[in-house]
Amino acid sequence: MSLQTISFALKNTFRKKSIAFISILGIGIGIALMIVISSATISMDKMMTDTLASRVGDVEVTEYGKPPVLSALPENITTIINTIESKDQIKFMSPEIVVNGFTQFTSAFELPSMVNLYARGIDLKNDELFEGPTTRIIDGEIYNDTLEIIVADLVMDIAEKEYPGWLKIGSVIPFQINATYSINLTLTGTYETEENPAALLVEPIFVMSIESARSINSLFLPESFTGFSAVKIRFNSETINKTQTYAEELKELTPKMTVSLLGYFGGTVEDLLLIFDVFSTVISTVSGIAGAMAILVAQLMGVNERLKEFAIMKATGWKNRTIFFEIVLESVVFGIIGSLIGILFGSGLIYTLELALGQSFIKLTWQLILLVLGFGLGIGVISGFLPGLKAARIKPMEVLRSS
Repeated sequence: MSLQTISFALKNTFRKKSIAFISILGIGIGIALMIVISSATISMDKMMTDTLASRVGDVEVTEYGKPPVLSALPENITTIINTIESKDQIKFMSPEIVVNGFTQFTSAFELPSMVNLYARGIDLKNDELFEGPTTRIIDGEIYNDTLEIIVADLVMDIAEKEYPGWLKIGSVIPFQINATYSINLTLTGTYETEENPAALLVEPIFVMSIESARSINSLFLPESFTGFSAVKIRFNSETINKTQTYAEELKELTPKMTVSLLGYFGGTVEDLLLIFDVFSTVISTVSGIAGAMAILVAQLMGVNERLKEFAIMKATGWKNRTIFFEIVLESVVFGIIGSLIGILFGSGLIYTLELALGQSFIKLTWQLILLVLGFGLGIGVISGFLPGLKAARIKPMEVLRSS
């Protein structure tokens, strides 16, 4: 293909402004959607990976066969845990109490199905070792007295949208024990989760002192309970497999316990990420096909309008392959320009979504830009193939006779 052919193709690309506009708009919108979805997918994968990686050595034990809210471990459970063979690998522990009754607030929040609305009583010193919720207060203050609580900021924002003014610092929240009796909980602060909402998969929505948790549970349970519901343990481990070996030792203890690896959510998170990846791939593919179809239809329209022109070109010596490549090149130009516009439009959408959702997305990288441009180039070549063949197969005598 000579420079003369290239120059001719570039001049003809924008001769039909309406066709050029349709082609570039179609590919631009498709590329923009691909960029936004790819950015969101990468961000979610990174967020989940970072959350789980930071807890690779963490496990939690509860009473065997019972959910955390009904679990009852003895008061000396940490002493029992320290009898395992690998006790030297235990960095620290946090005995905690899962609080009954907080599901009564479920209707106030639209949380993802994977996030459980529950509360825990946590010792401040232990929570500091795990860099837990009480170390990330961003508004108000930590609880000091009985029946004071803090809440995740993400949940606070949801509550403000659904029930304005209901949940705020200093609010006294009626907590229903039964049909005739309730107590008042005071909200003293919020802890940060918005930078990484995936933390809610392993952290409670509401947090209070051990004493507050015992007080509330004593009103729900038929008999007083001085032990703990769960114990969070951090091992000196850098891999899930190593943590798993320590977990097996915990399973041999008495009383028998259920052991959960907090750095691994198994099929639940993996299935969620797989579904999201499949969804984003399907949407991106459909967007790419839509962009290709826009160029294809526009180019077919252009070829139909230029039949006489192509007939004259062939009559004056233009070869079939030259005409074919001329049409393909026009499509490639549409694809590349549409990709550039899609990159700009997609970047704008990402910025708008960040402002609206308060979440950070993965920014565009040179690798993604090159991938998008390559995708646009490929779309241009593919969508220009059929119109190019049609233009190259024109029979000059038939076209000129009919015109």
